[in-house]
Amino acid sequence: MKYTDTNVILRYLLDDHQELSPIAKEILENQEDIFIGEDVLAELVYVLNKTYKVDKQAVSHILIELLHLPNIQPFSLPIAEKSLQIFAQGTLDYIDTLLLAYHEINGTEIISFDKKLNQFLKNHH
Repeated sequence: MKYTDTNVILRYLLDDHQELSPIAKEILENQEDIFIGEDVLAELVYVLNKTYKVDKQAVSHILIELLHLPNIQPFSLPIAEKSLQIFAQGTLDYIDTLLLAYHEINGTEIISFDKKLNQFLKNHH
C-alpha cells in the first residue's frame, strides 16, 4: 500500500500543473492500493474550501467520488463519507464533522468544549 500526500491529490483534482497533474493522474488512477488517511482528507477539505474557495457541497461531492476510485483505500470509507456529507450540509469545520461521523457510525463518545459541536452532538442523539 502507498500513502499519498495532499499535493498529489490536489494536482489530480485541480489538473492545474502541466508536469505534475498527469503524473498525479497516473498515480491515483493506475497505481494499486493508494491509502488516504484522515490527515490528508482533512487537509484536502481545508485547502479546497479555504484556499481554492470551492463550496462545501462541491468539496464533499468531489472527495466522495475520489474515495470511490477502485484503487483508493481511505482510512474508513463509511466515516469519510459521513463526515463529508455532514460537512456539506452545515456550518461546522471538517474536523468537527469527522468527530460527528465517528459518533454517529461507531457510537464514539465525543468530549469537547466547543459549544457548536456539543449542540450538534445533542441534536444527533
